[in-house]
Amino acid sequence: MPYISMLMFIHFNNIFLIGAPSSPRDFSGEATCDSVILSWSHPKKDGGFPVINYVISYGNNTLVIPSNTTDYIIDNLEHSTEYSIVIQARTEAAIGDEALVELKTTQFCE
Repeated sequence: MPYISMLMFIHFNNIFLIGAPSSPRDFSGEATCDSVILSWSHPKKDGGFPVINYVISYGNNTLVIPSNTTDYIIDNLEHSTEYSIVIQARTEAAIGDEALVELKTTQFCE
């Protein structure tokens, strides 16, 4: 998916640079037998616009999470399966850099 990493516009002879947000910070997860519990912190840089949502991707799945959320549970996953999960912050200007966590669900549920 292409995105614009930097926008420039001129308003009354002033030049404004708008960039993509940085990646969400401290992205981590904990796996159970059929779910992963994700957590993160807001990006250090928003690129000039507030974050409007977070995009979480894994496999062929994409989830859009509200910007006031910093944790999320993905459930109904397969047992003993490795997952690469990516999160990005989205603003009105652009979608930001990726943060990645790799987790493996456990074989047995406790």
